[in-house]
Amino acid sequence: TALAGVVAVTLSILVMRLIIQDVNVMLGGAVAGVVNAISIAILDVMFQHIAVALTRFENHRTATQYEDALIAKMFFFQFINSYFSLFYIAFFKGSTVFNDGEPRLFGEADHCRNAAGERTDSCMSELSTQLTAIFITRLVIGNLVEYTWPWFQAWWGIESHIKTVRREIRRSHPKWTASQVESELRRLQVEKRKVDVAEHQALMPQYEENGVSGTFPDYSELAIQFGYVTLFAPAFPLAAAVAFISNIVEQRTDGYKLILRTQKPEYMGAQDIGTWMVIFRIIAAVSVMTNMAIIGFTSSQLDELWLSWFDTQLTLGTKVFILFAMEHFIFFVQFFMWNLIPQQPSWVRKEVAREKTVFEVEGKFQDYIKYAEADDLEDGQRRAQRRLHALDHGDLYTADDDDEANWVGPEYSVDFESDFSQANTPRSYQSDRDVLQDDDDMKYN
Repeated sequence: TALAGVVAVTLSILVMRLIIQDVNVMLGGAVAGVVNAISIAILDVMFQHIAVALTRFENHRTATQYEDALIAKMFFFQFINSYFSLFYIAFFKGSTVFNDGEPRLFGEADHCRNAAGERTDSCMSELSTQLTAIFITRLVIGNLVEYTWPWFQAWWGIESHIKTVRREIRRSHPKWTASQVESELRRLQVEKRKVDVAEHQALMPQYEENGVSGTFPDYSELAIQFGYVTLFAPAFPLAAAVAFISNIVEQRTDGYKLILRTQKPEYMGAQDIGTWMVIFRIIAAVSVMTNMAIIGFTSSQLDELWLSWFDTQLTLGTKVFILFAMEHFIFFVQFFMWNLIPQQPSWVRKEVAREKTVFEVEGKFQDYIKYAEADDLEDGQRRAQRRLHALDHGDLYTADDDDEANWVGPEYSVDFESDFSQANTPRSYQSDRDVLQDDDDMKYN
């Protein structure tokens, strides 16, 4: 039902576009794009409540399953809602021909037009106008809403609290005049500011609302923006630059929202960005196919380029072969880049491994200190020091075994007396060098 509503709203906007284009082509495209962007934002908000209710009704066992199900529902809807008009203009506009030989959409002539209003076989001009209007309007609306909506929620929460306090004052002192009530209210507000700001922050909206994580709208906005930039890149080549500038601004608006206008979010650990990475990869793969189709069929540039090079018309079979070869070449480059660039940089993997080793060494230190004799303690400290030195200098060391045969780095000894004289209680290392002494204190044998 929701998708049917999206299709109906979008088609009605396209019909409005055709009516206005009879007067002015560029005006019709711009107005339809702005109206479409506003309708997209409104329908996204409406469907979010439906998706949250449906996902709660499914009663998932874990938070990860809940979020994955919610992301799948929301993004599928947002994909149709955000890109339906663009896909229609790019690949279907002008293809529905009726008995009179004229393409129509609900009775209105639906053929492609250029910027001058002349009929043409290419809808590239209309696609560019529609994409530019939708993309820029959504960026402006998104940044304005992210900046003003948290402020309005915080203001409304404080005003509602003031009304509640005023009502309580009137209930407690029914004979007071309005001026006395306001005077008491001002006195309480001054005292509240002097006491604590925690209650003031408690009146602010939560970062997570209506069962939706605070990061969900941010990731959703980035995914849709990524689609606008990549799926129809030939129609608006400057989209990437506009998105870059918008994201710089959005960093500030997000910081303003998190620091000043919402309650401090609770810490939630996550292994990675989860389903969003799959979505970004799907968009990247689909964008290759859509861009090839736009270059080959929506735009006439490939035909004109072929004619200028070979002085002959490009046949359909040759065009399909060229697009197929280009598509698979780009897929190969994507696959190569995905596997070439690691998920974690080498320095991150090294630090993670080192932290794990430090944790293991600390446990062994405590065992040696608690149960071992003095000689065994010194031996344990020496072995642990070797392990940390190996990790710092890239020497080979088998972490699962402390035998002398597994150590292939340099032999050295360190004075642990100052560091471990009171090591009968657990230590927390504040830096990578807490166990290691300064290089000047190391004495290599």
